[in-house]
This record gives sequence, structure tokens and C-alpha cells, in this order.
Amino acid sequence: MIYAHYDEVDTGANIRGFYDGNINTVIPEPNLQVTTEQRIDCLKNPGRRRIDPVTKELQVFTPVPESPASHATRRIADMKAACDVTLLEITSLYPSAERETWPKQEQEARAYAADPVTPVPFIQGLATARGITVDEQVSRIITKADAYAATAAAAIGKRQKLEDQIQSIVDDINLTDDEKRAAIDAVTW
Repeated sequence: MIYAHYDEVDTGANIRGFYDGNINTVIPEPNLQVTTEQRIDCLKNPGRRRIDPVTKELQVFTPVPESPASHATRRIADMKAACDVTLLEITSLYPSAERETWPKQEQEARAYAADPVTPVPFIQGLATARGITVDEQVSRIITKADAYAATAAAAIGKRQKLEDQIQSIVDDINLTDDEKRAAIDAVTW
């Protein structure tokens, strides 16, 4: 026996999962016994099958299409997340306490590069601990800061460009809502 576990909602219950009575010792409530064919149908049509709250029968459900503006908001959130992942590939290589010192390191390094008599106590401490010269430490900091700035600029610029593309699709009065959703989906990181 196969059971569909569902949310109990007045407007129609979403299926949360399936449980096999021969395998699972606990079947969550509420549930409805279904056939293997019904289970397969539900799995082939995710989000398009529900349990009727009154009759407790499986029913076909056609979700209301998301508005282009809502769809755009969700896709823009995806672009922001992709941008964050790109930058995390770099920043995650360093402990958070070290990342918090990056502005101080860069400020001292650029000041020292402009005038080598500028006191740089933080960089001096780093160089001493590493056993390298202040000049070498300054060079490494500036090289990494410039590389990160270039990567961040490229990722952020790409995100902004994609957001602009999505917004122009939403604003396009010549497209139907279905065409807008399809065009928004075509914008990828």
C-alpha cells in the first residue's frame, strides 16, 4: 500500500510525499492511500496534483501562472544569488576575521605605495609575522585587492546587466505574459 502524505488546507492539499506501508513503519497524517499509477502520475506532474479537502480524492490542479513581475522578482533573486556564489568562491578562501581587515590592509598598502615613509602598523605586523619585507607585503595586498576588485566588478556588472534585461522584458508591452515568463527564463547567469 502506498500513501500520499499531504497538507491539510481548505483550498486543496498539496502532496508532501509518498510512503510505502511495506517499507515505512510510520506514515505521517494526514494521508490518502493511492495506487502505484496515481503515485507515478503525481511524480510526473509535480505541483499539479492535490488532495481534495472534502472528498479526500486525488485531483488535477492547474496552478495560476505567476505574474511576469513576480517571476522577474524571483529570477532577479536567482541572479543575486549567483553573483554572491561567484564572489564567495574567492572570499570563502579566507577566514571572516581576516576579511574584516581587508579595507585596513588596502588603505595602508595604497598609502605606503604612494609614500613609503607612511606608517603602516598593521602591514608591518603582517610582514613581521610572515618573515617578509613590508614592500613585499604591500605588493601582495595591492595585487590581491586589484584582482578581487576586477572580479567583483565583472560579477556585479553582469548581475546588473541581467537585471536590466529582465526588467526590460517585464516592461515590454509587445509581449504576452507567457512570452515574458519564457523570455525571463531564458536570461541565465
